[in-house]
Amino acid sequence: MQLERNGNNKLLEYAYKLLSKKEYSSYSLKEKLVLKGASEIEANEIVNHLIDKGYLNDDKLLSDIISRDNAKLYGKYKILTQLKKYHLVTSDLNDRFTEEIELEKAKQLVSELEDKYVDLSYQKKVKQIHTYLARYGYETYVISEACEFIKPIDENSEHINLIKDLNKAILRNENIKDNYLLKQKVIKALMAKGYRYNDILIEWEALHNEIN
Repeated sequence: MQLERNGNNKLLEYAYKLLSKKEYSSYSLKEKLVLKGASEIEANEIVNHLIDKGYLNDDKLLSDIISRDNAKLYGKYKILTQLKKYHLVTSDLNDRFTEEIELEKAKQLVSELEDKYVDLSYQKKVKQIHTYLARYGYETYVISEACEFIKPIDENSEHINLIKDLNKAILRNENIKDNYLLKQKVIKALMAKGYRYNDILIEWEALHNEIN
């Protein structure tokens, strides 16, 4: 074997060891070999050998990453970031991220996030979903379209969540004895959570009257 005659068998064994633990692109494996002490020529020889033997396949790796990340409901930008780590970004990748595919993933994620944020105020829930989609790598226009599928506000749930957070806010500030200061503190906290000012006032007064 040419590799063995050139004294590269240890580097080849090292390459096999790396591939047995995780996936590599031809570029990232070559980087590892060079760091291990291989010359550019030696690294290329080993990488080409592994490609010929089917142990390295950049096209398959690219497809596998996209398929796996789509299943995780990652958006285009987050997937491209993953591909860049392997130096697998090509000029024709946009064909793999159609508006239809991206929107369908985003809509599914919205549905899951609505359950995740069910205890938040409606306004806060919408904001959190928007932020989550951005963090997951979706384009702005996809986020806007997907957020249109958020269910309309459920006033009963909003009322229940407001009362729950109102009581929590009062307990957190129970050391404040001045009723006016307490009221202002609680209102500020609840508005930061996305509740409507008038709703807060109504529930505050209802609770205050109930106590008295």
